[in-house]
Amino acid sequence: MIVEALNQLLWINFASISPDAAIYYGVTIGDIDLLSLIFMIVFIALTIPASWVIDTKGFRIGAGIGAILTGVFAFLRIFAGADYTMVFIFQAGIALGQPFLMNAISKFSAQWFPEGERAIATGLGTMAVFIGIFFGMLLPPLLLGLGGVSTVVLTLGIVSIIGMTVFLIFAREKPAKPPGPAAIEKKTFVFAGIKGLLRNRDFLILMILFLIGMGSFNVISTFIVPIVGSRGDPGLVGALIIVGGIFGALIISGLSDKYRKRKIFMILAMGASFPLLFGFTFVALYPLLIVLAVILGFFVMSTLPIGLEFAAEQTAPIPEGTSNGLLIMMGQIGGIIFILSFLDFTADTIYLAMIILAILLAVAFVLCLILREKPLTAKPT
Repeated sequence: MIVEALNQLLWINFASISPDAAIYYGVTIGDIDLLSLIFMIVFIALTIPASWVIDTKGFRIGAGIGAILTGVFAFLRIFAGADYTMVFIFQAGIALGQPFLMNAISKFSAQWFPEGERAIATGLGTMAVFIGIFFGMLLPPLLLGLGGVSTVVLTLGIVSIIGMTVFLIFAREKPAKPPGPAAIEKKTFVFAGIKGLLRNRDFLILMILFLIGMGSFNVISTFIVPIVGSRGDPGLVGALIIVGGIFGALIISGLSDKYRKRKIFMILAMGASFPLLFGFTFVALYPLLIVLAVILGFFVMSTLPIGLEFAAEQTAPIPEGTSNGLLIMMGQIGGIIFILSFLDFTADTIYLAMIILAILLAVAFVLCLILREKPLTAKPT
């Protein structure tokens, strides 16, 4: 959770200080945005190789590579000074670590937890993603006030190298005793697994769900300023969406484990998301907007851990890293497609983009209804 949160923090760390960062590096705000966009591009390119490493070499080696890439390249940014080209190269190095960390979440859950506890374990892993994004929005403006952009880079570089060291010292591959039969069953090879996944009707539906769900979240995060407009503080609203997502990842995942069901909670989350997005877009009162931000985050973002665990369980013995990687890759593709599609929307027309997203979430809800779910057999301990 520590190294995953740090990687996500470093992904978004320039977004909340983009004007100051642009001045410091002598570039445009669009160039600063590329420091975040590179993460999505690299993830798409590297997700299959990263999944292969995780599924064949193990969780500790796979996630360890991600931890090293995150820590080392974040530390190297300190020495780049105001050289934008070097910072971009080092930022791309951090981005290389993202798929090794995100794709390992369900692998870790399967090796360390019995079937009845895996959704909450995956929920905690994905909660780290949200925590990293939250502090990635919150900390840079505070550090900026203490000493400028160089202080932001220095502080995050030191913290990242410490996080890397903690992981490498304490992380273990698996417990001494397997938590259940699924943790010791033989897995298929990653490329055979990909072939099997692409022939699986329900996994193809999940890919569409992730494209819509994660893509929508990326759009809302990117365009939070024009979306909120004059109704209130965009930074606070964006942070509260993340807070809602953190609680959703924990509570919905916990309920999913308690009742040993996945599909019904995905239906619930998607069913609530599209009317909430309409309300979030058009409500005029700031206090109500804040409430809707928390609830929207709670439902939209809680589908991530449930979806990852659902895929791992329904497609076994295909490796968890492979299914995770393809789903998150689809989410990144959705983010790129939606962001590029909505670039021309202004503060006056952004509501049209939000209506489109709400309609897509309604489509995702219908797709959830036709998913087929194998029953879970293990009871929570």
